[in-house]
Amino acid sequence: MWTCGIACAPEGSRQVFFWHLDMKPRTTDRPWWIERGGHEISMMTDVGPFSVYDVSRVFTGRGWDAQGASLLLRRTAPRRILLLGLGGGTVARQCRALFPEAAICAVEVDAHVIEIAYREFGLASCDVHVVQDRAENFLRASRGRFDAVVDDAWPAERGDFRSAWHDDDWARRWRSRLSHNGMFAVNLYARHKDPIAHGRMRTVLGRTFGHLREIGIPGRLTTVLTAGDELRGGHEASRILRGPTMRHFPELSALRLRSY
Repeated sequence: MWTCGIACAPEGSRQVFFWHLDMKPRTTDRPWWIERGGHEISMMTDVGPFSVYDVSRVFTGRGWDAQGASLLLRRTAPRRILLLGLGGGTVARQCRALFPEAAICAVEVDAHVIEIAYREFGLASCDVHVVQDRAENFLRASRGRFDAVVDDAWPAERGDFRSAWHDDDWARRWRSRLSHNGMFAVNLYARHKDPIAHGRMRTVLGRTFGHLREIGIPGRLTTVLTAGDELRGGHEASRILRGPTMRHFPELSALRLRSY
């Protein structure tokens, strides 16, 4: 059963709650908690927010938008989307808003995170198939193909390596799970904080795919590299992000693209 307690006194309109689940074992050793403020609910960890849920809008003006919008770089709408790392479902919600007919699968290692995503973040309304597992295990076991894979999977335990950064074969193996003209996007978090990892991923993805794009938000840390054999160019993608079809998502106009 779920138990909840107020961990500290409210500061203004913001309340902080710590959650734990009695009936299921934890599957990671990261502490995490829920913060509430106004219309917004955040799933926090010791390294920052995992997810944000704002009932008044789908896109957040933050780094998650770069992940969701990366799928717009594909020339045709994806029919099968795979998300590595679910969190509270911020990106899953964006994918559902952009591609209402797509089948979306999300892989998340932490049972607690999945439970909170359904309980507090309205994940049930997104029609997402959720698999509790590590991305590495899912890759070995799955035989399905996807039009788009978004890798936001981070180490389940402190001290673990992130496969996207330290496994030279990671991108190639995921390419084998892509459909014709499929795309692979990876959240590198902050290119300026870790330029070595950024440069390494650019090299690996550049060897594996024909086209490489970078998408981010000015003033925000998150950088998403998107790779595929047929991706929209910067000018074409910018027209779509700022065009009439995206008028309900004005936050997308702030995104900036770079081609390699």
